[in-house]
Amino acid sequence: MAGVHILRHSAAKLRGDVGETVEQVSHLLDHSSLAVTAIYLRRLEGQGDKAWGKVAGAIGV
Repeated sequence: MAGVHILRHSAAKLRGDVGETVEQVSHLLDHSSLAVTAIYLRRLEGQGDKAWGKVAGAIGV
């Protein structure tokens, strides 16, 4: 179950990073309120995962 939650975090963070609004991310995640999504996104701010560059290189991307 943790795997699915990590995918939700990744999707939310990436959508926020490319400029989607809180409303758009909230709709994607099917949150009950914008406040929930705002808290969610604030917690994810600044959480960069530097390992993805190595993963991309390993698979030839």
